[in-house]
Amino acid sequence: MQPIIIQPGARWSKHDLKEIFSFRFVLLMLIIRDIKLRYKQTALGIIWVIIQPLLTAILLTLVFGKWLQVSSNGAPYMLFAFCGLIPWLIFSQSVQRASSSLVNEMHLVQKIYFPRIFLPMAGTLGVILDLIPTLLMSGVLMILYSIPITWNLLFLPFAIFLTFLFASAFNIFFSILSAYYRDFKHIIPFTLQFWMYATPLAYPLSSIPQKWQFIFSLNPLTGIVEVFRWSLLGTSAFPKLSVCIATCISFLFFIISLIVFRKLEERLSDVL
Repeated sequence: MQPIIIQPGARWSKHDLKEIFSFRFVLLMLIIRDIKLRYKQTALGIIWVIIQPLLTAILLTLVFGKWLQVSSNGAPYMLFAFCGLIPWLIFSQSVQRASSSLVNEMHLVQKIYFPRIFLPMAGTLGVILDLIPTLLMSGVLMILYSIPITWNLLFLPFAIFLTFLFASAFNIFFSILSAYYRDFKHIIPFTLQFWMYATPLAYPLSSIPQKWQFIFSLNPLTGIVEVFRWSLLGTSAFPKLSVCIATCISFLFFIISLIVFRKLEERLSDVL
């Protein structure tokens, strides 16, 4: 067996990419382990993935759709809310698992060598299984509400990719910062609560005054939620501004997160 020499590096290189590829099965096993741990000893198992957005969508429908009469861009409000909740729940669930993954798995980091970036990535990609039943449930709701499938659905893979790209960037960045500063363990849950209200889940972006739409679009999840709804429902114009901003921020944030992770990784075992 070829010996592995562990030494710090200042930046990502071809050697790092080769190493990540050679350890790809470790990432797969970490993803499978994360999924098993989440559904271990649960009576309903993966059904919880459907129950959570469904009950939340019903509550939003009663409060915002029925009582406050919030616009849903011509779509049934129940379906409007459910489609917006899909990317939000994927993001928030991945953040809750992956943003503190390095701290939670410190015993693994200190004893076994593997690319450390696999831990936040496994926590992020592990929610792919959650995505499948929610998309199927959205299809059932579209049938019940007689919503036709349009060519907009071709944009759905892009919307899913953008969701996981931004979630990966966020989790890689804050997982390494959480290892150095444990304050993030308390800051991130509070931020998610605030972030939920700043994201157009219960209301469309078009209902916000024109002068404030650009500010709301600086939130990458705004563009992600809007393109999710557009690809599934197709009841409004393509959200060009918010999607362009979300795409640019997600790619830029992902690059920055890799650089920061690589820079701080060399002292990871010491700070843990």
